[in-house]
Amino acid sequence: MKSLKLGISLVLLTCLSAYAQSSYESLEKRFVRQDLSKEDSLAFTKQGIQKAKSLFLRGNKLYLSNQHRPANQAYIQSTLPSLFQPDQADSLQVDSLFELLPQFQLAPGSSDVEFKVVESSDYLCHLVSTNLSPSLELDVVLVLIEKSFGAQSEKVWQVFLANPLWEEKSKRKKG
Repeated sequence: MKSLKLGISLVLLTCLSAYAQSSYESLEKRFVRQDLSKEDSLAFTKQGIQKAKSLFLRGNKLYLSNQHRPANQAYIQSTLPSLFQPDQADSLQVDSLFELLPQFQLAPGSSDVEFKVVESSDYLCHLVSTNLSPSLELDVVLVLIEKSFGAQSEKVWQVFLANPLWEEKSKRKKG
């Protein structure tokens, strides 16, 4: 009886290990490959939209809800550069956007910021807010970044925001 339980346990463990390995390999293929499929591009575009929504949520709603907690506001603001392409994260343009984010207003009746996806020849896509005042536009870029996985490192695709643009009082503003 014990040997039967041990045998079943070994079979289950082997199956789970094989499943985990195949799942890892399918994820690895998506993030490490050189040529992206339409499915990959769509998934990365959705990730870019989520980052743009996170930018608004952190930089506006969370920041404003912590107006009496300066340490919290400073922490929230310190997390925003990680959403942007590394070579732009400390730029004057991005800093200007961070200062303005608390002033962005959702259209009446909206509970979350929405973005329209516009095709771009230079970037993965271009996002345009549809319910913010002032309007916000961002490019979504896909960059191969060196990441460490234990003792190994590989280049993997990572999504970032770039080139924020906004409109102020009917004039298009570039940070």
